[in-house]
Amino acid sequence: MQIFFVYLRSGNLAKSRDLLTDYSKFLYPSHIKNVLLLGESYILFEEKKYKEALSTVSKINTKLITIKIYMRKLILKLEYELNDYDSNKDSIDNFRHFVKNSNQISEIIKKALVEFLDLLNDFVNTKSNEFDDYKFSNLKARAETFNDLLDRSWFQKQLKKRSP
Repeated sequence: MQIFFVYLRSGNLAKSRDLLTDYSKFLYPSHIKNVLLLGESYILFEEKKYKEALSTVSKINTKLITIKIYMRKLILKLEYELNDYDSNKDSIDNFRHFVKNSNQISEIIKKALVEFLDLLNDFVNTKSNEFDDYKFSNLKARAETFNDLLDRSWFQKQLKKRSP
C-alpha cells in the first residue's frame, strides 16, 4: 500500500488506480474488496469528491487493524473537508479511545496516531474560532514537522486555505 500512497501523494491518480488493481491480485481473497474500497476512497478524496469518498469508505468491513487505521484517518479528514465539525470532534474522541485501548497497535504507532489526532483536533478547534497569527504559526510549525508525509501534505493544504 505504501507505493500506492506515493503515487497518490504525487497526484498520479491513474497510476494509483492501476497499482491498486495490480496489487489486489496478490492479496488474500477475503481482503481484496476492503483494500479496493479503501484505495478508491483515497482516490476520491484526492479528487475532492468527499461525499462519494465517505460513502465508499463506509462500505469497508474489516478486522485488519492497518485498514481500520487508514479508514478512520480518512473519515476524519473527510468530515473536516465537509465542515462537519461536531461529527469530527466525536470521531476524533472515538478514534483516540480506540487507539488507547487497542492491544494490536504498537506504542510507536499509537504515538504517531495521537500526534495526528492532536493536530487535527487543533485544526477543528480553530476552524470555527478567530484564526490569529499566533495560532496559524503554531499549526504551521507542527504541520511542517509532521512525520507522515501524506498527512503532512494534507495539513499544509489546509493551512494554505486558511492563511490569515
